[in-house]
Amino acid sequence: MIDRRGIGTLLVQWKGGSAYLIRDGTARRIERGRPFVSATLTVTKLSAQGDRFDFNMWCGRGADLRGHRERPAHGPADVLS
Repeated sequence: MIDRRGIGTLLVQWKGGSAYLIRDGTARRIERGRPFVSATLTVTKLSAQGDRFDFNMWCGRGADLRGHRERPAHGPADVLS
């Protein structure tokens, strides 16, 4: 659910669920019929009930690419490399 301030909260129904938030860098290739290629992808996985993400600042708490829980809030200035 995303509120009017742009803050998303993961609401898990049943036994599980998750949301992946993906941000790409400059595209290396965008061609019909060929895979998309990007130099950098930043992925945040929200998997616990109540995990939050600020879509305005593109930061939040969740798991990073390495699966570490409770990753500190991060923004565009400190994107994963």
